[in-house]
Amino acid sequence: MANGNQNWFDRAVNASAARIWSRIITRVGVPIATLFAGFAFAWPLPWRRFTVTLKLGEKRERVMHAVVRTYSGEGALELFDLLVARKSEVEALLRSVKGFVSYLLVRTADGGFTVSVTQDKAGSDETVQLARDWVQKNGSHLKTDAPTISDGMVGFQI
Repeated sequence: MANGNQNWFDRAVNASAARIWSRIITRVGVPIATLFAGFAFAWPLPWRRFTVTLKLGEKRERVMHAVVRTYSGEGALELFDLLVARKSEVEALLRSVKGFVSYLLVRTADGGFTVSVTQDKAGSDETVQLARDWVQKNGSHLKTDAPTISDGMVGFQI
């Protein structure tokens, strides 16, 4: 049936399908191809009804990875003073990491620790290397001990 000859019911159903699809894309906010393994319409509408079949693929969860670097001992407090003083440089460096999510710097009585969160282990490994290089370049005069490094997958984030 040509577009000009469609009756009001067919036009309304077609418009509804477009609105439904638009809502799905808008609310999901990610490329729809990654979420749906198949999408089928009963088209043209032989019985004046509209059928949409959505087949969900595997459940995909966003798995993030975190690294905690703990600095203590001689020079650790001074290192944290230096990190805070050069915050914008540290921020630019970490934001260059693909998949960067967040960074925290926490002071303790004998030094402190930093937490880097990235979308995957490769990003976390890169933050460890960047931190090591930055401390060697900018804080080598502090004679700080190497940090204790802990890493793992993020269970959840609030």
